[in-house]
Amino acid sequence: MTRTRASLVLLGVFLLGVVSGAFATGAFVLYRFRHGGPAQVEELVVNRLARRLHLDAAQRQQLEKVAERTRAELAQVMGDVKPKLEAIVEQAYQELGPGLRPDQQQELEKVRQETKERLARFRSGRL
Repeated sequence: MTRTRASLVLLGVFLLGVVSGAFATGAFVLYRFRHGGPAQVEELVVNRLARRLHLDAAQRQQLEKVAERTRAELAQVMGDVKPKLEAIVEQAYQELGPGLRPDQQQELEKVRQETKERLARFRSGRL
């Protein structure tokens, strides 16, 4: 094996390791985000900010209080906004339907049901 070929193989193995490491890290974070719920996301944000800002114990405690309050406020806002968002999307489906052929209306209904199922799975953490 020539020196160039050996270098290319070594470089390829290195790049494969980098890509697989990045993929594994992304998958892990996504899994924790989807299966941990809002409290898990809050913990990830607190840990990331504490590391990046080099917070001391008192500052971290303050950050945890702010993050907890913020999570509660966001949950309240989402509770208020969610029905409105769903109503807007439902209205869009209703407006679109009459202008479609029957086969298109059926396909639109399939899309609508798939979207509802996907959202239900996402909310339950089974995505």
